[in-house]
Amino acid sequence: TGLAYFYSENQLKFLLVDGKKGVELEKFSSLPHCEGRVGVNARDAIESMRNACEEMDDRYESFRKENVSDIFTYNQKVSDVNRLPWWIVILDEYAQLGSVKEDKDSIEHHLQQLGQMARAAGIHVIISTQKPTAEVINNVLKENLAGRLAFRVTASSSSGVILDESGAELLNGKGDALFRDLKGTQRFQCCLVSKSTLDRILS
Repeated sequence: TGLAYFYSENQLKFLLVDGKKGVELEKFSSLPHCEGRVGVNARDAIESMRNACEEMDDRYESFRKENVSDIFTYNQKVSDVNRLPWWIVILDEYAQLGSVKEDKDSIEHHLQQLGQMARAAGIHVIISTQKPTAEVINNVLKENLAGRLAFRVTASSSSGVILDESGAELLNGKGDALFRDLKGTQRFQCCLVSKSTLDRILS
């Protein structure tokens, strides 16, 4: 919601996949930022990841022609009409999307490609799950995610899966969160977006 509020559709594009059959993310489908329809299953997730990988390859080819190495420098060098938007690929209810091993392997294969190279090309992946277990969030997944965020969980073991440390089980709820990246772990408060604010942004 915040990204759609602060950035135009020319600056930012969403590829949305909702493993809960679209009930959570479908409300964002009316945004001009959305690329295609909201996906609802593993096949859609694989297609979105494949599209992101192809877009990444195309962007690096454009960077090579302009003799630059990242989206920031590229967009400063080219005309306004040729500037590239950031891409955000969102996979919600990841546990459901990866419930079949073959599907999970395919998604993780594309994620590994994107995790190694896509950020400089302006392509980012957000994965969310309500089932933070080692089977869902394995080491391959964690190694290819630049940051990890945990809301309150029921057990320290779940916190350990997400953050590699305990602490999320002690959070207060209602947006209280821990965020971990290469700089370490910090605690902050996520905001609640009211329905009236969301309706205004989506209208």
